[in-house]
Amino acid sequence: DDIEQAQMVREVRQDIAHEMGYKMAVAIDEFVVAELLGAANVKEGAVIEDAYDEVVKAQSRMNKANVPHAGRIALVSQEVLDALMLDQRFIAYFRNATILENGLVDGVVINGLRFAVTNRVPDNTMIVVHQPSAYGFAKLLHEAEAVRLIDTVADGLRQLAVFGGGVIREESIQVVKFDAE
Repeated sequence: DDIEQAQMVREVRQDIAHEMGYKMAVAIDEFVVAELLGAANVKEGAVIEDAYDEVVKAQSRMNKANVPHAGRIALVSQEVLDALMLDQRFIAYFRNATILENGLVDGVVINGLRFAVTNRVPDNTMIVVHQPSAYGFAKLLHEAEAVRLIDTVADGLRQLAVFGGGVIREESIQVVKFDAE
């Protein structure tokens, strides 16, 4: 409530907006991943030491289903990325890689497939390979209103975000579930 103190501190609203945007992204990511996991193309009982081979096989199944190559991405947990890092074939691609803030593993592209590390996949021992044509999604900031905050002399902003989506092409999604060790 001390205006002079508040002006000395760097921009707080920007940090709050960033944090709220992140929370909204988490909710949307969890929704989308749950929809992707509802696809029928699930391979059960894979061995995590064969993660690289399973990625190649998932790509092959997508090729046989005439799924476009452009934009393919594999969602992997840190545990699966660690298993991939033990495979010399993957390490050859990973040498100059960087994991970006959004989880994308920049610098690793295997036959057009990019990788993203995420903790949004509920089971840490699975890979979700998909292509953008697999899923339709929309989001909208439906309402926004300025509000007077009750406990302080300040204004705030309240927004309602609406989102939804669904699987369009199941063949564009391949899920590989590894056995728990």
